[in-house]
Amino acid sequence: MPEPPPGVLVREGAHDDAVRRAAHRVSMAAFAEHFGHADTSYEQWLETHEARSVFDWSQLTVVEADGEPVAICECSDAFVGDENCGYVMRIGVMKQSRGRGLAAGQVVLSGALTEAVPVAAGDVIVARFDRLGTIEVACR
Repeated sequence: MPEPPPGVLVREGAHDDAVRRAAHRVSMAAFAEHFGHADTSYEQWLETHEARSVFDWSQLTVVEADGEPVAICECSDAFVGDENCGYVMRIGVMKQSRGRGLAAGQVVLSGALTEAVPVAAGDVIVARFDRLGTIEVACR
């Protein structure tokens, strides 16, 4: 994984209560305006995560900017048994941190669905998602 920019810390794995609480705060704030969202207490959130057989705290990433948690990525092993692949459950970014863009080499997900593949200007990458559709990206 490339080094994050100055002032950004990527915490992979929520192995202690402080990181889990930060993830809960980001999750509640990031999805506050999302249709159907209902805030839950930290205890409810923790219990829900602990009850998922396909979730492991090592699969929760918290991103901090200037010492404050601003984003989360929750993954799971939901499809490992059937399709030999992981699953991104939720990506949340605090409202004040959205739309700031990424510089070359910065990372959106610290894990990936496939191995890294080098691309160059002029390459076209096509991803087909069963039942969801296709996305095509042209590199400039």
